[in-house]
Amino acid sequence: MKHVLRLSLLLFICSAQPRLYAEIKLAVIFSDHMVLQQNQKVPIWGTTEAGASVAVSASWDDVLVSTTADREGQWKAFLTTPKGETNSYQLVVTSKDDSVTLTDVVAGEVWFCAGQSNMRFQLSRSKGVEQDIALADNSQIRLFQRSETGWQPSTYDMAKDFSAVGFYFGLTIHEKLDVPVGLIQSAVGGSPAESWVPLETLQNESALQVVLDRWDQWKAAYDAALKEWEEKGKIKKDEPEMPRSVYSIKRYHHQRGILFKDNVEPFIPFAIKGVIWYQGESNVEWPDEYEVLFSSLITSWRTAWGQGNFPFYYVQIPPYEYPPEFGINRAQGVPILREGQNRLQRLENTGMACAMDVGDPKNVHPNQKKPIGLRLARIALNKTYGFSEIEYIGPTFKQAAVSGRQVVVEFDHSGNGLMAKEGPAKWFELAGADGVYYPATAELKGSEVILLCDQVSKPVKLRYAWRAEAVTNLYNSEGLPAVPFQVDLNP
Repeated sequence: MKHVLRLSLLLFICSAQPRLYAEIKLAVIFSDHMVLQQNQKVPIWGTTEAGASVAVSASWDDVLVSTTADREGQWKAFLTTPKGETNSYQLVVTSKDDSVTLTDVVAGEVWFCAGQSNMRFQLSRSKGVEQDIALADNSQIRLFQRSETGWQPSTYDMAKDFSAVGFYFGLTIHEKLDVPVGLIQSAVGGSPAESWVPLETLQNESALQVVLDRWDQWKAAYDAALKEWEEKGKIKKDEPEMPRSVYSIKRYHHQRGILFKDNVEPFIPFAIKGVIWYQGESNVEWPDEYEVLFSSLITSWRTAWGQGNFPFYYVQIPPYEYPPEFGINRAQGVPILREGQNRLQRLENTGMACAMDVGDPKNVHPNQKKPIGLRLARIALNKTYGFSEIEYIGPTFKQAAVSGRQVVVEFDHSGNGLMAKEGPAKWFELAGADGVYYPATAELKGSEVILLCDQVSKPVKLRYAWRAEAVTNLYNSEGLPAVPFQVDLNP
């Protein structure tokens, strides 16, 4: 009897082997309820038995696409998606005697939502969300937050833990285009930009050598302190304090390139329309590096995705009184980093949402996230979807003229005229030859601001909202806030 049982078990295992070995798996981004980028040749990929044939089909047409798994069992096929609409479809992937069927698949617009904690900030914590709870129940908005749950149609129970900025962005795009919208969240609190850049990019770009050098110095300092502590017998009172080196080395998500590998690469090359990004607070200690670092991030993502220079829209970091940390006054670097973010709009297909009016000087996580999501959507609607009548940015510095003690500043993107809320326009400052800045009074006249300062008789420098904590109140007629700037004045 024992022999019969053993033989039966052996036959069962042997008969099961081919199917188990040929099991077909899709990449984590593929699931029921997913959104595929509309009107595009999109990749579908996964794993199966090495050398096995794979067939992919979708119910929106009669086309059957075949491919073959490589030596590692990796396979990829391409389908051409239909126009975005409310219709849902099935997608079937078959290999040998195994198949996977995905249901309720729709075509629409797909956006990747990434950054640090302010992108991760949940909808349920966003100011005013109570009036928008009903709007979150929308099956034409699909959310991907984690591989365990896959894609899910939006309900408030699903959306409440999703990115508030991402949700309001997607809701606005859906309402304007009337097509399904898919949002992929990949945000990690406290993460610096260098953790989102491929390590190879950091190693191959000479301008980023300073980032690598700093990490090497941190590692050396950490290793030396740790060795000394261990040699003392790991006495608790002698454990190394938390200098910058220890703080960064011990935090996994601070490691160079690690979040690109863990939180971006698994989604590549899933077809997307573009990226929205909210990050920068973790880099204010090194503001001069941010422009080239962020530029490299954008370029490397576009290269890795292989979809050309797709839209990349981002948020200028909002006001906050950054406390000194590790003996460094980080607040001094904030305006410089913001200016780097502003200049990066020179890159093709980029745009910046200014958040200078919706920050909280006492909280690095301000709860006014809806305006930010709407502003990012304005950029996308204007620049990506062709709604040229939609203004996408607030007043930006154009030029300034000095006449005696008076400075006249002209702005672009002022709409029907500049306006100040809750009192006169704040945060304009002038300086003379000594370089000492003083607050200036501001008179608004159409697209111009006329500045005067009693302490400065011959203005040579001008700046606006050039403070970490500056909550601004100057807008264009569309209600978009003015962008910070600093310039030297011609006499």
